Amino acid sequence: MEKLGIFIYLWVICSNFLNSDALSGCVDRKHNVVVSKAAIPKPRRVWFKPVVTYAFIGYAQDVPPVETEEAIKNAFAQWSSVIPLTFRDVTKTEEKPDISFIFSSSICRVYAFTIPGSRTVFNTNTRWAYRDTSKILSREYLDLNSIALHEIGHHLGIPDDSGRPGSIMHMHFRRPQTDNFGNYLRPLLQPDDIENAQALYGLVKKT
Repeated sequence: MEKLGIFIYLWVICSNFLNSDALSGCVDRKHNVVVSKAAIPKPRRVWFKPVVTYAFIGYAQDVPPVETEEAIKNAFAQWSSVIPLTFRDVTKTEEKPDISFIFSSSICRVYAFTIPGSRTVFNTNTRWAYRDTSKILSREYLDLNSIALHEIGHHLGIPDDSGRPGSIMHMHFRRPQTDNFGNYLRPLLQPDDIENAQALYGLVKKT
């Protein structure tokens, strides 16, 4: 990784999530990064401790802070339900987080770094939503929880295209899904996602 002020090639990348388009590269001069498809790594275990901390640096403009925190917390909860890792929010403490969630203007919609310096940058120029599912179904807003679920997978060491179409970590982001009554179906980890995560971290121990 190059020093700050020089373009960095990300180990894991995500951008251009709308309309099921394939992810593509982009240059974000503000945050000193070059997002490149060629930088996608093979699966690798990132964390060798039971508790991983995270914190928020700013919040989405369209989503209240408490709602943003809920969206991210619930995304972490899905992963912690299938692997033996616990995720703890240290935003309101002096503790340095393992993962930072940054909300800032960017050319890229969203991208994630793996360690060192694990962080996800959400573009504040993109429209985000969580509880108001009508916004998500309008396709004018992105589901903050769904995108976070994907990005956290990268923080765990899972690259894009790790699963079949429809899985959370697949490189093509699927359109919002609804049930027979038109209610929004929040995306969930699929068997491929779970299998890939457990291959790195093992199973949750039953108590």
